[in-house]
Amino acid sequence: MSKIAYLCGAAMLAVPARAHAALNFDATQVEPDQGVDVVPPGWYNVQMDESEMKPTKDGTGSYLAIRFSILDGQYANRKIFTNLNLKNQGPNAQQTMEIAQRQLSAICHAVGVLRPQDSSELHGKPLKIKVKIRKGTGEYSDSNDIQSYKNINEQVDMAGGDNAQGAAAFGVGSPAASAGGAGGAPAQPWASGAAQ
Repeated sequence: MSKIAYLCGAAMLAVPARAHAALNFDATQVEPDQGVDVVPPGWYNVQMDESEMKPTKDGTGSYLAIRFSILDGQYANRKIFTNLNLKNQGPNAQQTMEIAQRQLSAICHAVGVLRPQDSSELHGKPLKIKVKIRKGTGEYSDSNDIQSYKNINEQVDMAGGDNAQGAAAFGVGSPAASAGGAGGAPAQPWASGAAQ
């Protein structure tokens, strides 16, 4: 055996076995992931389906990470994410927290849960969100940002024009009609024009 062959063989023996996992998976039975693209700007019927309080990168604050799922139309089941920085000690902390609190209040009003003790109380309740596209920079690609939140009964021009059914499709009555009922959502100030 030549010296080169011997050294190559020794080097191969020194390489540790790579980790692997038994899969028993059939890719012909599962639709391939198409990647995550942004949805076009506009209004969408959604519901919050996930939320979690997470620490900020510097560890001095925390934010509520929220995931919404689009309920209908061409983009049904697509996910829209937002973070509400509810506790912050960095520069402009007061302004940052006020913006997050106003956004959380808008969500609460939109779904008729005005004093949630836990973010899970906001899950599974339909509402409308207005989405815009934030242009990516550097290593980050384009993403969706939420501009506004409204009650599911609010009349708006829906994105794509194919999911404009609104509350009727989800069996949700008008806020005014359900305001006095047990567990009903109170009438929202933007629906009636009255201040609360």
